[in-house]
Amino acid sequence: MDHLNGMFTGQFSAELNATGSSSLHHGLINITTAGSVVQLPSISCREITIIAKESNIGIIYVGGQGCSAVSYGAKLKGDNSITLPVNNANLIYLDASVDGEGISYVAL
Repeated sequence: MDHLNGMFTGQFSAELNATGSSSLHHGLINITTAGSVVQLPSISCREITIIAKESNIGIIYVGGQGCSAVSYGAKLKGDNSITLPVNNANLIYLDASVDGEGISYVAL
């Protein structure tokens, strides 16, 4: 926080109105066949963290509808993760480069 020293004087306040669930949800998803897109379940949330399984040897592709190995938002190797601010987990789609690989997720 040293980079903020001297930037503010007096009092500072901010209001945060988070939307979505106040419950923590988690799960595991396997992509049975590489190239077949899987949609995350419908879960109201503020954000979701997607973690590629440590045992994965290929790549997990993360994106919106139409996600694939050639059109994706992010690609995750084993044990890599991404956190996305979304109001429902079902906005996220997954694909894999290797049959049977998967992810775990935590949504709040």
